[in-house]
Amino acid sequence: MGLVRAQRFHRRLSDLFHASSLDDLQHLPGHFHELVGTRKGQWSCDLDQPYRLIFEPIDSAGRPIIVVVEIVDYH
Repeated sequence: MGLVRAQRFHRRLSDLFHASSLDDLQHLPGHFHELVGTRKGQWSCDLDQPYRLIFEPIDSAGRPIIVVVEIVDYH
């Protein structure tokens, strides 16, 4: 993992930690968005091109818990 990817990974994790809801994420840098098709229920955000952080939010008393699935180039 390169330095840029590692820095963005840490930044995205911080953004996820501080978000009070998934709606908050859609207004942050990193192009956070829900995936479709076989990845329905998962979310993605940009790291360094072409890599993305894939995660699954699990609702816990109104606050999302985030499970990191993978860092991948899925295109």
